[in-house]
Amino acid sequence: MRVQAVVQARMTSSRLPGKVLRPLDGKPMLLFLLERIARCSTLSGVVVATSEQREDDAVAEECRKAGVSCFRGDLFDVAARFAGALGRYPADAFVRVNADSPLLDPALIDQGVALYRSADADLVSNVFPRSFPPGQSVEVIRTDTFLTALDDMSNDVREHVTLHFYRNASRFRIRNFTALRPYRGLHMAVDTEADWGRFSSCVAAMERPHWHYGLEELATLWPGARAGEAS
Repeated sequence: MRVQAVVQARMTSSRLPGKVLRPLDGKPMLLFLLERIARCSTLSGVVVATSEQREDDAVAEECRKAGVSCFRGDLFDVAARFAGALGRYPADAFVRVNADSPLLDPALIDQGVALYRSADADLVSNVFPRSFPPGQSVEVIRTDTFLTALDDMSNDVREHVTLHFYRNASRFRIRNFTALRPYRGLHMAVDTEADWGRFSSCVAAMERPHWHYGLEELATLWPGARAGEAS
């Protein structure tokens, strides 16, 4: 069974434009995520799904330099962009990853894929309901199920890729895995300038390469978590 990661990435974020390639210590944010995904033991590959807009030429170029496959499609119809990526780079299932999650724990991806392989599921998720912090989201989707559901997806959910499945949960086999403890107040996705500051501070506090830090250690380094936000 071939399972690959598909990373959605674009430069035109409304709240923090250009964040996916914004450098930290000379390294674009996207590369942090790609380096962590490369440490997964359950994946057969990774594809970055970006848009055909001129602004995202830089994303495609960064993928070329990193030796990572890249597919370019519609800016707003992200579901169609994923379908195009899966057509170009086929897989039995895929892990949907958002580029705003530069410190996603690869162990969570492996956990989700392992559950998917052992369960008869259309979708394995850790956000239905959410118990892990934003920035640590994992969704493993059966490709055939996704492509079959594509025509039924309304315009308002196509940007979110998986929302259609959650809104129609009774029609799909969804398995969720949950955190062993609560992470109240911990937000690890990079959506705003304040999020970027916390991401930067966390990386600055590391004494080893970033991919050696899993969620538990990250939670101790994340600004705000020190003050008890994660409890």
